[in-house]
Parts: sequence; C-alpha cells; structure tokens
Amino acid sequence: MKDLYNKISSSVKCTVMRDEPMARHTTFKIGGPADLLVMPDSPDDLKNILSIVSAEKAPYFVMGNGSNLLVSDSGIRGVVIKIAGNMDKAEFRDNAVAAGAGIYLGKLLNECAAKGLSGLEFFAGIPAALGGAVAMNMGSWSGSISTYIKNVTVLTKSGKVMKVEKKDCGFSYRSSDIAKNGNIVLSVEMGLKKDDPKMIAARQAETVRIKSASQPITYPSAGCVFQNPGTEPAGKLIEKSGLKGEKIGGAQVSEMHANYIVNTGSATAADVMNLINRVKGIVFEKQGIELKLEIKTVGF
Repeated sequence: MKDLYNKISSSVKCTVMRDEPMARHTTFKIGGPADLLVMPDSPDDLKNILSIVSAEKAPYFVMGNGSNLLVSDSGIRGVVIKIAGNMDKAEFRDNAVAAGAGIYLGKLLNECAAKGLSGLEFFAGIPAALGGAVAMNMGSWSGSISTYIKNVTVLTKSGKVMKVEKKDCGFSYRSSDIAKNGNIVLSVEMGLKKDDPKMIAARQAETVRIKSASQPITYPSAGCVFQNPGTEPAGKLIEKSGLKGEKIGGAQVSEMHANYIVNTGSATAADVMNLINRVKGIVFEKQGIELKLEIKTVGF
C-alpha cells in the first residue's frame, strides 16, 4: 500500500491517510483500520483517485458519513474514499437546489430553510451526507428522499460523468440503481416548495424533538438496523420477540427503539454482528419473518 499511497498523494492535494481507524469515521464509533482513506476535495480529485486505483487493480469502497455503516474489527483492505464534508456546495435557483454529494444533511436543511424551501425538514437529525442518503434512498416517516429528486450527477466506474434523470435512477425501498451499478453520486438536484422560513425551521425543530423522544440518539449507532418487512415495523417485531435490551458485549438492542443496536461504550463489530444474528434468529423463530439488514456491513 505504500506505493499506492505515494501515487495518490502525489496526484491529488486532498487528505490521504494510512491505517486510519474507521471508528473515527462511522457513527457507530466502531471499525478497524482502512489501508488507505482518501477524502477528495473535488470531482476531479475523485476521478484521479479512481483512475489510479483502477490502474493498480486495488479494491476500493466509497462512503458518505458512515451513518449506516458497520465496519469489521479487522478494518477494510484497499482504499476507502470518503465523500462527506467535501464537495459540499449548494446552489439555489427558484424552487430548486443543486448540492454536492458531500454536504451534510443538517447544513443542507438549514440553507434550504433560510431560502424558504420546504420538503427536506423531515430528515432533520439524520447524521448523513447527501450522496450516501440518495444512493440508499434514505427515508423517514414522511417518505423517501427520492420524492424530491429531479436528477443525479454520477461518476461511473469507467470514469464518465453522467446526469441521470430520476426516472432512470431505479429508486426503491432503501435502494437505487446508482448503488447497484457502483456509480458514485457527485451532485443532486432537487425540487422543493416555497414556504415561510420560520415555519420550515419550526418543522425541523419538531422533527428533532420527536426523534429525541423516540430514538436513542445519546448512544453511538447506525440508525435502524433492519428494513421494515412490510407486515409490521421491524422494531415492533423485535420488541414482540422479547429482545429489547438484549446485549452481547458492548452492543445492545436499544430499550428505547428496538430497531436500533447501540454501542454502549465498548462494543466491537463482532459484538454487533453477533447480536444482529441473534435478533434475526429469534425473530424468525417467534414471528416467522426473516429480517433483512438496512445498514451496510464492510470487511467481514
């Protein structure tokens, strides 16, 4: 990896780190080291990095803010490309906003509110970056983020920049063809509605209040662990199976919201994975339903 580090470092001006603990880059606060972690400042940086990685035939993994990610204790081999925090400019025109993939949702929501643009405030309190949120079609009780999308500009595996209209993005429940095809979100254009900035800010604050009262935001987690299977919310199925508060090592099924697994302070990725498997097994045994993961697991 030293040669690859030198090639990337000499080709881009952005941050490049060796043996970087992924616990510093996930909301779970869990994860072993990435061989290399790169944080591109621009689409050109990203294209250069992918070109080098491809030429070297090195494995790579693209992430946003790590808010729905469980990284193994042994870490990630190859190159991790972290988009969050860079490429984060937002431009406004009439009722539309075009924003870079690295913008944090909190920042985007605040800028939209200041411009009197409504629609996204129900995603307040989610510690994600826009690109990752779009690729996984992130949702809340108000619906999915794809509702507001007009088009997505992506970088393909072959290094081509393409603008993809919403109808061609293949959005479905917590998924999209963007992710399935291995494309990387560069920017997103969304159509919103005009409203009073004070009303928008009030809805944001109310969304955060509701989440604070019903979700374990004081503990590190990756949000909802399992997809809702359609019959009943996953959290209800887990609670009905008597698993609220179930604990393995430092990982615990939240006593506040059973579809959260929280890091009580010393959890390893193995603890979380063992608890995930235990929950899946008992829910299937007692409820006859096989739960599917909503979070991504890497390095296992």
